[in-house]
Amino acid sequence: MQGLMRRFASQGLGRLNKQLISHTAARASPMIHRNISVGILRENYDKWERRTPLSPNHVKELIENCGETLDNVYVQPASHRIFPDSQYEAMGATLREDLSDADILLGVKRVRREEDLIPNKTYMFFSHVIKGQPENMGLLQSILDKNIQLFDYEAIATDITDSTGKLKKQRLVCQKK
Repeated sequence: MQGLMRRFASQGLGRLNKQLISHTAARASPMIHRNISVGILRENYDKWERRTPLSPNHVKELIENCGETLDNVYVQPASHRIFPDSQYEAMGATLREDLSDADILLGVKRVRREEDLIPNKTYMFFSHVIKGQPENMGLLQSILDKNIQLFDYEAIATDITDSTGKLKKQRLVCQKK
């Protein structure tokens, strides 16, 4: 998985999400004997947030490349997203408010309310819990209580050696310059 993440780090969040989903589907499907579904969350933590974890073109590639292991891509409707809902539909996604049928849920930022987290799912987003900030501990507790598997983009990193020879972690998603 580390090599996979390093390989696609320079190609952006959408490409990384697509590869992580493909990797998860390829490994999980033979074990659980069923296809997986992906849900794209509407960003609602900040009212101005327009970003999305996958573009409509990434959705199309995901559908084409995952074949029989991908059951569906669901997209929560959002009037403020950078891409209109109609573009996701044109690429094969299903618009749906309720994402409870999705196995993997993708977002950019954390969910606004912990009660919106669906138990027993896999989530991928910036959760901001890794540094132990007190304001995010409620979210972490909710994730644990609801048996959620979290891929925090901030924690997806690779080892690098800095100019002094010290081993450090470098984020692979939205790298700081």
